Amino acid sequence: MKKSFLFAALVAAMGFLMQAQGKLVVMGNGGAATTVEISKISEITFQGNVMLVATPDGQLTLPTDDIEQIIFELSMSGADNISASLSDNLSITTDRGVVSVNAADGSAITLNVFDIKGLCRMSVKGIGSVTADTGALPKGIYIIKVNDKIVKYTR
Repeated sequence: MKKSFLFAALVAAMGFLMQAQGKLVVMGNGGAATTVEISKISEITFQGNVMLVATPDGQLTLPTDDIEQIIFELSMSGADNISASLSDNLSITTDRGVVSVNAADGSAITLNVFDIKGLCRMSVKGIGSVTADTGALPKGIYIIKVNDKIVKYTR
């Protein structure tokens, strides 16, 4: 059960790790801490009763029965201004909290903004282009879903 919980927590956090600077701290039952820079982690897996953390310096093996707590000491570096082509003639841009999506072929667009808990915080539909002002949302990490394309967004 503990292993399943640890795995679920790490899976949920891995999306953020790609945009984060900081450290992964694994606290043992006896108070000992193992610290790894997040930028050095290439993979975290579970095999049997151990958590394996792969880095360029080697692989850390941490028995899951000895893990009391996993802490992510993060310093987020986000980009409020992005521009990307999503294929299917869709393009997305963000500027100071305003998310704009354009369809070059004038097709239907559905834009949904989800918070980290998976709650839909905004939904906009239109033909050819749509705009959503996320300025009223708290700063944080969001998932923008445009039709069937997904983009991570930090505001």
